[in-house]
Amino acid sequence: MSWNTSLIDGPIPAYQFLGFDPNGLPIFGALLPIYNLNVAPQVMTAELEPFVVEPANPKRVFAGDDPTDRTLTVCLSFASETEARAKLAAYWVAGG
Repeated sequence: MSWNTSLIDGPIPAYQFLGFDPNGLPIFGALLPIYNLNVAPQVMTAELEPFVVEPANPKRVFAGDDPTDRTLTVCLSFASETEARAKLAAYWVAGG
């Protein structure tokens, strides 16, 4: 089972940002214990609004290249896969 990949991309790993090295390259630490998804706008409901995040520099963006343009994609962050599946149960499909 997996997400309906025509509407949801993820999970997307997120790492702790620690700053920049002397050459200006970003330094990352541990994988954060969160569950990120990029979803198509038609997935959004009022119940999902509390999970919306606007990452400044996402590594991956589903269905577009501007994470602040919610007509292209919406970035969601959950505490766990269990929470994400509870909120997006209709988009969890067999055989993926």
